[in-house]
Amino acid sequence: MARQHHYLFAYMALPDFAFRDASRFLMPGLGQALVAAIWEFAGENSDERLPADGLEMSVEPLSSGLSAAVVQLPAPAEAPEAYFAAIVPDRDGNTHYFTLERSVSLDGSEEIPTVLGGVDLRNGFSHSNYGEGPPPERRAFVAALERLLHRPTV
Repeated sequence: MARQHHYLFAYMALPDFAFRDASRFLMPGLGQALVAAIWEFAGENSDERLPADGLEMSVEPLSSGLSAAVVQLPAPAEAPEAYFAAIVPDRDGNTHYFTLERSVSLDGSEEIPTVLGGVDLRNGFSHSNYGEGPPPERRAFVAALERLLHRPTV
């Protein structure tokens, strides 16, 4: 079962702030401080407060000319805790929010699979599943975002 603090941060608190004003996450110096404050906020509303070990944010340029605020979360312990989240404002004023989530192996293998997911504000904060994800590495996640953003349905 997912830890409440981790889950609230990745699927409720962070996307809520992102959908209000994604541009703040792309501002040098402000994005990391904002992410840390949102982590603390999520912890205050959780049964168990987790340390912020490994919580980092960077702005990654995308080939489309857009930028993604990529947040690395503390290491996930259970599905569907996230390894990464990305906030991507587009040129039309929309914000896209994606996650790379820990999943479960259904075939008994020891390798822990990942899933690309997201939160869609247009559908009442619904959770989307975009299928199997890449290894839990920043570059692999950004490459998967590039492919996902080029799909006509995102």
